[in-house]
Amino acid sequence: MRVYLVDVGFLLSEGDKEFDCYNMVYDKRYGYYDIEQFYMESLYAAVDYVDKLISQATTVKNIYGIISITDIDADVEDDVEDIPVEYEEYLLDNVIYSIAKINGIVTKGFLSNEK
Repeated sequence: MRVYLVDVGFLLSEGDKEFDCYNMVYDKRYGYYDIEQFYMESLYAAVDYVDKLISQATTVKNIYGIISITDIDADVEDDVEDIPVEYEEYLLDNVIYSIAKINGIVTKGFLSNEK
């Protein structure tokens, strides 16, 4: 079943002590320290969710939301949001939407290879 992976978290820069543990995904420009990941069936709902979350974040300095297209093993009657996120590759080629608040500035499309 084709779904959208929603990945939300904090961006780590090279100076952060955990940078090397989290910069092996997407464009490897940041460390992507995820705080929440889940699947959604609707791209519109996924974009709306990350846009609101990132835009309304007031206490977090560098926060991101990334939506990737992926396939999971599920039936149509399954609630995909309850399926645990496993075995994802976090490839830049699969990213279809990204948004980040970096130093207080909201930037849509902060990843360079969006479809």
